Amino acid sequence: MSDPTPIYGFPEQWQEFNTRNYKFIAKLENLTNLIDASFNEQPEQQEPIDRALSVMSQLCVEDFLEILLLAGNGYGIAAQKILRGLYERAVTMVYLSKHHEELDTYMNFYYISQQKIRRATLETHGPESMSQKVWEPIERKYEELKENYLITSCEKCKTQRPNHTWSKLDIVTMAKQTGELARLLVVGYLMPMSFAHATVHSMLARLRSDEHGRLSFNPESRPGESDSSLHAGHNIVLIVLEELQKHFGIEGVKLKLNLCKHDFNWIYRGKVSGETPA
Repeated sequence: MSDPTPIYGFPEQWQEFNTRNYKFIAKLENLTNLIDASFNEQPEQQEPIDRALSVMSQLCVEDFLEILLLAGNGYGIAAQKILRGLYERAVTMVYLSKHHEELDTYMNFYYISQQKIRRATLETHGPESMSQKVWEPIERKYEELKENYLITSCEKCKTQRPNHTWSKLDIVTMAKQTGELARLLVVGYLMPMSFAHATVHSMLARLRSDEHGRLSFNPESRPGESDSSLHAGHNIVLIVLEELQKHFGIEGVKLKLNLCKHDFNWIYRGKVSGETPA
């Protein structure tokens, strides 16, 4: 009798992924060592910007590991969806690393976004669904801070509303101010976003036709998207860890980083979907 316990993954996909990406697998230990050193060898975090950059970069690494898990199991389009979030997080992290003075604006937007959730919850489920004790402090902070996030929603009547994001810069403009990440805008953000949202492209990408031209849904694995997600995600994570190394100035991490950048160039030499680290 077969074991009814499900396996959450596809071993045949693992082998195919490892075979296609044998160079990445060969150098994975170096990347793992860099990741460990980047967080284990940090000096004591004295300032809010230190803690913010450290946590955001750890989240970026976690995003990359999720991409690796999905790509290794043939879920290339799912990996693209995570890649989009990784790119936005990396852009924000690098931008804040270069603009420490905007950290409070970023952090305080928490209360603006929480107030939006509060109002939606009240409208959907009614006042009895919320604890006033929990939400009163958030509402007070919202009232205190909202002026900092107002944008004009109607030029004619000059109506204002809180912005949907913490910065008046959109993510594309912000990316162009971060240096290397700007080169990954298409492969790391615009293309993945077409999979993350309810776009026509996300439907067309999943269709196939038979010999009679009839269309049907294609449930097969996506090795192309898997490999391009790995490529771009690998690049983004190196950029994030380099920014973190510059911030904390850890020489031991710098040596490991240079090795991993050399590995990256060797792994993806001649490939197009992710740019080459400087």
